[in-house]
Amino acid sequence: MVRTLALIAGIGVIIWMVLGITPVPRSHADAITLVLHEHNVPVRSVTVTQLWPNALPFYAYGKEAMPYQAVVTVALVTEHQIKGFLVCADAPYACRMTFRDLKIISEPIPDISPSSSFFERVYAIIRRLSII
Repeated sequence: MVRTLALIAGIGVIIWMVLGITPVPRSHADAITLVLHEHNVPVRSVTVTQLWPNALPFYAYGKEAMPYQAVVTVALVTEHQIKGFLVCADAPYACRMTFRDLKIISEPIPDISPSSSFFERVYAIIRRLSII
C-alpha cells in the first residue's frame, strides 16, 4: 500500500514538473521576456544590444577582465519603451537584469540554452529555484 502511494505521488510530481515547466529561453531577450511576464509587465518586444565601449574590454581581455554587459530596450504593449541593462558574470550565464523604471534591480534571469532536452529543462528549473 505504501509503495503504491509513493508511486502515485512520484508520478504526480513528474506530471506536475512536465506541465509546470517554463520554456527554456534561447536568447537573452527570451529570458528577459519570461522574467518580465512573471512581474506582469506587458511586453511587445525586447532588444538586447551590446554597445561598443562596453564590448571592447569583454572581447579584448575576456570575461575575467570585465563581465558581459548589454543595454536592453523593452517595447511595451502600451507603445512605451523602457531602457535597462544586462550584466552576465559568466557570459552567457549567471545574468542579471535591471530596469529602474520598473523597480527591478539586479533580478536574475534564466540561463539561455541551445538544447531543449527534458533533463536540461528540469536542471534549468532547479537552478532557477536555487535548489542546487
